[in-house]
Amino acid sequence: MAVIRELNFYKFNEDVGLIEALIHCEFNKFEKNIDSFVIKEKANLRDDFQTLYMEQYLDYEGIKKICDTYDIPNSSVNVFRIIFFIHGLKEGQYLDCRYGTFRVQELQALPKRLAGIIEYEPVD
Repeated sequence: MAVIRELNFYKFNEDVGLIEALIHCEFNKFEKNIDSFVIKEKANLRDDFQTLYMEQYLDYEGIKKICDTYDIPNSSVNVFRIIFFIHGLKEGQYLDCRYGTFRVQELQALPKRLAGIIEYEPVD
């Protein structure tokens, strides 16, 4: 089972947040559960949630992509970072996924190491 070793919450712009997670798991096992990642206003809410947007995969250090945007890493990758955008992300919400429920902490400034490598396409 995947283990989330680190979880960071960033402010990307006024309306959009970014979540970065360090994952220890074979990618092919992790990929089967990617759709389980949602943001909820309350931990036990079932119907009102936001899904991840434009997920991208980075190396262990979070300084370079391990595949192109809209692509997936080699299935043998077993330690990596995933970043994804959430519209309307704010402190106090909950990231819910197969690997647990995590309270969204204060959104930090986007680190320079990410600003230079991530891609974002506004939603129409």
